[in-house]
Amino acid sequence: MNEQKSTIGENIAAKTRKSFILLITLFGLLLSGLVQFADAAEERRMALLIGNADYYFAPLKNPLNDATDLGDRLASIGFETKVIANPGYKRFRSEIRSFYHEVSKDPETLSVFYYAGHAIQMNNVNYMIAVDSRIADQQSLINGSISINDLLRDMVQTTNQQNLIILDACRDNPFKAINSEDQSRGIDMPDDTIRDLQQGLAPVEAPAGTIIAYATAPGGVAKDGKGRNGTYTKYLLAHLDEQRPVEEVFKRVRKDVVTASRGKQIPWEHSSLSKTIYFYPPRNEEIPDIGGF
Repeated sequence: MNEQKSTIGENIAAKTRKSFILLITLFGLLLSGLVQFADAAEERRMALLIGNADYYFAPLKNPLNDATDLGDRLASIGFETKVIANPGYKRFRSEIRSFYHEVSKDPETLSVFYYAGHAIQMNNVNYMIAVDSRIADQQSLINGSISINDLLRDMVQTTNQQNLIILDACRDNPFKAINSEDQSRGIDMPDDTIRDLQQGLAPVEAPAGTIIAYATAPGGVAKDGKGRNGTYTKYLLAHLDEQRPVEEVFKRVRKDVVTASRGKQIPWEHSSLSKTIYFYPPRNEEIPDIGGF
């Protein structure tokens, strides 16, 4: 009888220890979830979005819609957003500098820079073209554009290690002939001195802690879209508020754009991220089933 009581007591003690350990584990998971929620809530998340459409030489239909819609969506998931429509060169430059100056105030800030509009490569340098550019030759194009190199120089001077750059711009030579039935984010330029520029934008490696997302691959064309948004941004909007790492979001966008364009537009990214980041971070860990204790 004493042996039976001892066995029963040991079983009860074992179950008690197991329940206690599981409860401690559950508490730890709940605490971890609360910490993650607090981190997501406290992390500063900022976005600057530029939409250039009102070019005198080749106006575009959707960049303003793209920048506005993406800005609204980012604001809805916790970003501080600033949308700039059709900035001239001086404002374009100053807004970028001001943005990264503000980002640099907190090393934990997640920054997003987005550009929709015309772009071109010259001599292995990529340029975002301001709407007030008056293009007559290569030098005038350079003088009226913001180079990606300048953008990156402003960015790398910050102390944060979470940066996204999204370029929804033509990556083909915008000065060659363009099919008028399906407008791309390129421009037609008769000047022979720049008509034969190298095709596509020059490859740009992402600095540490950065991912650069392109609307299309080298030599491709980012379509302006026949609806409200450009093809790339349309599908970025469709996936932006999914609680997935940014790399997974971009993969899903790529799949949809390739399908919609029948393989003519293939988005790609260059990443040097050292940690997992989200547009829309998950708020808590999944709570395990602890029934039966």
